Amino acid sequence: EGGRGLHNDTRTDEQGRYEFMTIPGGRYHLKASHPGDETLYTDSAEADTSRAGSNRLQVPLFFRRTEKPRPKVNPGTVNAAEASQNIPSRARKAFEDGLRLGKEKKIEEALKSFNEAIELYPGYFQALTERGNLLLQRNQLTEAATDYDRALKITDKYAPALRGMGLCLLQSQHLAEAAEALSRAATIEPDEATTHMFLGFAQLGLRQHHLAEASLQKALKLDTVRAVRARAYLADLYASKNRFAEAVSELQAYLAAQPNTPDAARLKAMEAEWRAKAAKK
Repeated sequence: EGGRGLHNDTRTDEQGRYEFMTIPGGRYHLKASHPGDETLYTDSAEADTSRAGSNRLQVPLFFRRTEKPRPKVNPGTVNAAEASQNIPSRARKAFEDGLRLGKEKKIEEALKSFNEAIELYPGYFQALTERGNLLLQRNQLTEAATDYDRALKITDKYAPALRGMGLCLLQSQHLAEAAEALSRAATIEPDEATTHMFLGFAQLGLRQHHLAEASLQKALKLDTVRAVRARAYLADLYASKNRFAEAVSELQAYLAAQPNTPDAARLKAMEAEWRAKAAKK
């Protein structure tokens, strides 16, 4: 984790070696966990790349053992802003109605409920975020971004609002700002697959290929269903690196999971082209 919101993961090889590539200069904190033994943990180690005498900085991490597994952080944990809210019952009821109506695809009615919740309690950043999500679905980017901005002015650590703002910035082609917002969201809610997927897409557009690959693989590791589009993004990344066999594999997996995707014809044509290049290579 970096002080400016960068969050990245990697897995060591069998000898315990690990590497992060193309990391911006600055101060970072590193921690390791053992996927097969929750009683093993490391203290946070600090690394300052500005003090490195070369382009490579080595940071050793040492495991320690606890008597019982350390508790896992629950995504979406209530933060200080949520704990201090005193939401009127009518506003809460309107908010819950908006959530239900949104799931039922009754968008206009859901918007009215969120409007009521916000009128009754202007500091209702959860309702602002949910209203922003509905406006984003309708491609009303300016209005959605306004709601996310209002929510983040109340609390800048609300991951759903950061994710929504990141999506608005992505669609507006502001890739660097989108990557920053999505990276902050991923730091706060590290187990939300779609955040890592969209972060990887932004990093891919910025040609930060190592970071993009890590983010997209992280998304698929967390949820292969909700983040399945990450396979198509990975395919593009691999093809740009002339790794055509891997690109074909990812694209085939995506099309198998989403055979009726609107761009299926285009993707199948790309798959055939990459398959031919892989065979020639």
